[in-house]
Amino acid sequence: MDYKIIATDFDGTLCENKWPEIGEPNVEIINYLKRQKSGGDVKLILWTCRAGDRLIEATNWCAEQGLSFDAINANIPEIIEEFGSDTRKVFAHEYIDDRMSTRFRFPFIKIETGITDEIIGKLEHVFGFPLHDWQKQYLKGDNIPFPSGRGGGKTFAYCIRLLLGEHTPIDLHAVCEIDKLVDENHGLHYNRFFRDYIRDLNKQLIEAGFRTNAQEKKHYEGAFTMVPFSF
Repeated sequence: MDYKIIATDFDGTLCENKWPEIGEPNVEIINYLKRQKSGGDVKLILWTCRAGDRLIEATNWCAEQGLSFDAINANIPEIIEEFGSDTRKVFAHEYIDDRMSTRFRFPFIKIETGITDEIIGKLEHVFGFPLHDWQKQYLKGDNIPFPSGRGGGKTFAYCIRLLLGEHTPIDLHAVCEIDKLVDENHGLHYNRFFRDYIRDLNKQLIEAGFRTNAQEKKHYEGAFTMVPFSF
């Protein structure tokens, strides 16, 4: 499969949830989808509970925003042919929905992160401390259980894998995007800490010569103030 499929919800995702009306557009997600589509080899699916006239209103609204879809509440033709049917769940490589959970780490399989023992050795040199064995395993792609409690290095390992592993580009200026990546649900105070923490790690990695998944964006034109938090 030489293309990427993105399935997106409508109410609360592409626009503010004002059901049955249509709320204000979510410009960040709309622009992201338009960029993905314009880059080629990307197919978009509108996956929504809307039907009938309300669905027509939604698709017309999307067209006014410059969004076009390869399928609506259905799989794209290539997937139907491959699976032999139009399965009730649409197949996609990326799902965007305001109700999606960020609590868990998926997929629960070993993945190729591209982080090698050599890179881990350099990380230990840059940050000045040895990594735990479980951190090394996690960075190299094992989805292993994290130790319980705070202060064990969970957030450090998680952020490093986000920044150096096989991950889509991260916009560290986009609060909404970072908040979707937060590793634990401790409320708004922790979210603020996490944003500053991953930005700071990204800055240190770039200064040490690493190329990160946030490399292309100028995140450090201004100063970020760290929020004290035990992690």
